[in-house]
Amino acid sequence: MSAYCPLASRIFGSQIISVWVKLHFMNSLVLSRLLHNVHTWVVHPKALGQLNNVYMRVLRRIADRLRYDETCESSDLEVRTMLSQASIDCLLQKQRLQYLSRLVANRPKSLWAILQTTHKDVLLPWAAQMAQDLNTLYAKVSAVRDVLPEPRSNSQAWFDFFARFP
Repeated sequence: MSAYCPLASRIFGSQIISVWVKLHFMNSLVLSRLLHNVHTWVVHPKALGQLNNVYMRVLRRIADRLRYDETCESSDLEVRTMLSQASIDCLLQKQRLQYLSRLVANRPKSLWAILQTTHKDVLLPWAAQMAQDLNTLYAKVSAVRDVLPEPRSNSQAWFDFFARFP
């Protein structure tokens, strides 16, 4: 990080600035740019790895657990756990689900028609990714399972829920 932005390195590596303020700076300065419009992507593994590298570089700097330090053997999971931060996958899924909620609430006709298009009973890649995000949400959050059916069995219930509670 220091090679690209010495000021950011000084902020995120500072012993004077609290971790909470550093995380706030990270969210407002780094993640807002790094994840800008990423909810419209179909994320491929290489792109996901590049996003994760930048994200973890900043988190490691904040946690003072730099990867190139011989004394540091912390994994990415340990660093994220230490700072109570979600994985990059989780951040992307959250943004895509928020975008889906806006789409369902506003229902722009042309975009809505495109997203429901299939070819040989296969969804478009973005729609398939969104279906996977809904399945992940259903599998991981018990409060969702109490309110909504499985997404594959009744997607209309999900759309109605998003329309009522955007």
